[in-house]
Amino acid sequence: MYSLKPILTQQNIDLPSCMYKMKPVNSNIIENSCNSKNNSEKSEVELLEDRQNRILQKLDELKQTLLSMRGDLNVCSKPAQQNIQNQQQQKAAKVKIQRKPIDVNNLAEIVVNVHPKNIPYSILAFRNLFKDRLFLDVEVFTHSSISNADFNDLTRDFTDKITKKLDYVEKLPALKVTIIWKDVETTQFISSPSKFIPVYGEINIIRYLNRVGPSEHYYETDHFQANYHDQVLDVCYQLSKKHSDKERQQYIQHLSQRLGKDQFYNSASSLSISDIAVSSILKKLYANDFKRMPANLSNWLNKISPFAGY
Repeated sequence: MYSLKPILTQQNIDLPSCMYKMKPVNSNIIENSCNSKNNSEKSEVELLEDRQNRILQKLDELKQTLLSMRGDLNVCSKPAQQNIQNQQQQKAAKVKIQRKPIDVNNLAEIVVNVHPKNIPYSILAFRNLFKDRLFLDVEVFTHSSISNADFNDLTRDFTDKITKKLDYVEKLPALKVTIIWKDVETTQFISSPSKFIPVYGEINIIRYLNRVGPSEHYYETDHFQANYHDQVLDVCYQLSKKHSDKERQQYIQHLSQRLGKDQFYNSASSLSISDIAVSSILKKLYANDFKRMPANLSNWLNKISPFAGY
């Protein structure tokens, strides 16, 4: 083969002193290769320890950064409180709603079609709850589809109590309520008899009476209370649709847990819309056999009966 002259020959170059000096370009490569060689000589355990130490160091730096940021922002150093929502619900339940005059324009006559075995105890409870502010003037009639065999002692007792005349109602605004014992599967509530547009279910009667009644009992002005009571009302509605004790069990347990050891639902200081709904449905399902319910519900129902008038 042909021989070639060397491309690079050893040359002595005098570098000018007016320029910046730089490290050799391949110095990093040589250094990294040396580190790699040293790392290769380390065991895997030692490598993991080094990595862990680096991570811990970074975490400590991050912690110090966050602490300094918290100091700059004046953030409270106390831990987050538990059950904040429950505390807010209880606080909201204790806030008294402003007492306002009842709007008589909302007091249109209502008609309730209901079977005698499906007694609307809630109407009696509202009659007692509103006694100082609104008089529920109740009349009871029997449709031709109902026979004497459909009535029992509970139905007759309810009729006597709901139609009892009161002496102190002369100066109170009155809401005309007509109850018709009728062969219907579901309670029908008609707020405008002339239009005959029925609303089904006793739970909707409870919501309607709560809205047209005294403002101090109205629960939808506060979001926490509205959410709480609506959930209880929905559970009561589902419970009313179950036909066996096995199907009702989970709803009964839910209502029992909701009440806990409180005197009234939602930790209230007096009878609320949830108490009326739950007591009405339980009174119908278990009549006077309260022993089949959880102990706290049984005791609670006995205590609130005087308030509800059952």
